[in-house]
Amino acid sequence: MGGTRYSRAAVADMHQLAEEVELVSGNPQVAAEHVKALMEWVDGSSRDPRARTNLVFEGKPTGYSYIVHNGYVAFYRADGDAIPVDRVLPLRSNFLGVLGFGTAAD
Repeated sequence: MGGTRYSRAAVADMHQLAEEVELVSGNPQVAAEHVKALMEWVDGSSRDPRARTNLVFEGKPTGYSYIVHNGYVAFYRADGDAIPVDRVLPLRSNFLGVLGFGTAAD
């Protein structure tokens, strides 16, 4: 079965994103629209090989591809027609550590 699938960690990441946007904006609708736009971007871009960037660590492929949207990075693995998204993290985070590469992270 194809389509974009989000891991529990990715869903938790997006809930945290929504909470942060709502805190700053004071508007839950703005937060919901922000997350929806991110998910639409991930869904559309992850299917386009031209938008895909492979994540390399210490000169070796990691098996992850990623896309950036509005300061967030979605990490996914292309698996035939399925697009499993493992994490959605702030661009300015220690995402290599979160993904298990490099140093430990928050």
